[in-house]
Amino acid sequence: MTRIAGCLVALALLTSPAALLAQESAATLPDRPRVEVGAGGSVFFSGGTTPYTTGMVDTRVGVKLSRSWSLEGVVHFRPEAWSDVAGYYRAQALWRIGRNSFQPFITFGGAGEFVRYSWPQYEWSDYYTGEPRVTPAGSNFSIDPPWYPTAGVGFEKILASHVAVRAEVTAAFGINDYGVAVALLPAVSVSIPFGRYPVPR
Repeated sequence: MTRIAGCLVALALLTSPAALLAQESAATLPDRPRVEVGAGGSVFFSGGTTPYTTGMVDTRVGVKLSRSWSLEGVVHFRPEAWSDVAGYYRAQALWRIGRNSFQPFITFGGAGEFVRYSWPQYEWSDYYTGEPRVTPAGSNFSIDPPWYPTAGVGFEKILASHVAVRAEVTAAFGINDYGVAVALLPAVSVSIPFGRYPVPR
């Protein structure tokens, strides 16, 4: 009888973590919000033919397509840029692994660059006639298609019903006039849902 009781206790101890994990998985999956927004920071490390490093401010919008898949748009702003606004953007698919409050994920998609700059009115005199001339103020905006392929890995941890933290590393690849360019973007951000995250009880 003692041996049977000991076996039952050992079986209960071995199966309880799996039962708790299954309970958390079943509770969290159906209730994940369809839309979430995020904000954070990242560092752009460019290698290959054009080495370059800069910090960036990130914004993000994600839409859940299914239990595991989401579609996201990410914008990276470069605060130190010489122009008015400059940075990179990404359109990517995200695949979540598992169904717990701690979720690893992988991403893949494409990235492009955008820039907007302006110039003030400039008054000058004609070199030959001395007549006053005016170059009017203006601005220009350009954006590249998302033709740079990207791939990344990361994880998201739900902290409360209205907030989660996320850490990830994304690699981007491209070809320019000098050859092949490679960039790494480690990032940390906070996610806020339109609704409530499922919180394990």
